[in-house]
Amino acid sequence: YQYVFDFWYTLGISGWQKCFRFADFPPRLQTHIFCSFSLLKIIKICITTIKLLNNKIKGNFGEIVAHKNIIALKTVNGQKVKYKALHPVVTSLDQKITKGIDGLYINELFNPPPIPPHKYLVSEAKFNTATLSVTKSKGKQMSRKWILESLREIKLPNDEKLSRKLYRDIIKSYDPVLTKINTNGSIKSMELLDSKTNKIGKF
Repeated sequence: YQYVFDFWYTLGISGWQKCFRFADFPPRLQTHIFCSFSLLKIIKICITTIKLLNNKIKGNFGEIVAHKNIIALKTVNGQKVKYKALHPVVTSLDQKITKGIDGLYINELFNPPPIPPHKYLVSEAKFNTATLSVTKSKGKQMSRKWILESLREIKLPNDEKLSRKLYRDIIKSYDPVLTKINTNGSIKSMELLDSKTNKIGKF
């Protein structure tokens, strides 16, 4: 910690004195108070940063695993499927997190009648014990309201938003799927949800 002490002492000891007006304190006591306070502040910042980074890594890891699992699916409910991503796919653990829908896919082997699997799949990935959150403006994640609003915001790989035609096509025929991932990277479950996020069956 000596380097940290030296850095903060050199950078801000005079400012600290002016701010708290304790220039009459013994120099050794000034340095001790300043360094103790600064170290606690640094530790707090580091802990916060680690937590944020940890959440980012876990979120991206979950999306990567869920994506690989979805595109590897061959059949759903006895019907052949072949899913293709319509969204920019997460490829790195340190990739910037984007809020909203984790994954949007089209089933290239879709064959009516529209019973699961439908033409499109809206995916949400949760790592370990993470659960669906409730947003102020759009309601609970993966609810129909949340999906309809989030589809208006999602970006395609070319950085463009969904066309009106594609948007209308998706909301007529999609499966909301929640994928839960274990800490070892295996799939814990894939659940089909209803419009209120209740689990209605395995996917």
